[in-house]
Amino acid sequence: MSTIACLVNNVGMVLPFELFAGEVDSPNEESIKNIIHCNILSTLIMTNIILPKMLTQKGPNPGIINISSYTALKVTPYLTIYPSTKAFIIQFSRCLAAEQYRKNVIIQTMYPLFVSTNMTDLREATYFTPSAKVYAKSALDMFGVEQQTTGYFPHELKAFVYNLLPTSLWVKIIERTFTPISRQSKKFD
Repeated sequence: MSTIACLVNNVGMVLPFELFAGEVDSPNEESIKNIIHCNILSTLIMTNIILPKMLTQKGPNPGIINISSYTALKVTPYLTIYPSTKAFIIQFSRCLAAEQYRKNVIIQTMYPLFVSTNMTDLREATYFTPSAKVYAKSALDMFGVEQQTTGYFPHELKAFVYNLLPTSLWVKIIERTFTPISRQSKKFD
């Protein structure tokens, strides 16, 4: 491999909603370790492998894009471990960017809202919930523009509005969002 233009750390694993709704037992130690390995450790290891090569390259600035989640920026009950691990990604990226700012490596963090993927279980793409392909194109268009971004203009709009809400109202919205999901999952049991 002669040069590396960009590393995209885009991994995510979440526990089933019910584990944090008080309806079944708490997650076991193995589940917690799996989420930490997937959401945190893989990003650290890939960055550790690729960054030294990027630092020795000549030519255009290479970059590392770490995908976090908007849930990392807000109190997000019922998903506790997921947003906590994604908050780590934001802080890791900020610290890494501060270390590398004079070394011509662009470090960028994306924190999208919902994207239509298997993990989100949102099959139908909409304007505010884009397909993975639409989101990826938009996010790559933002490469190098901002150090931290949602990566998708409609997500920026939603984040702006959500950031105006007091935490208590935000939590009520999250509860209303996840209560129907919990009921629907019980129908399939």
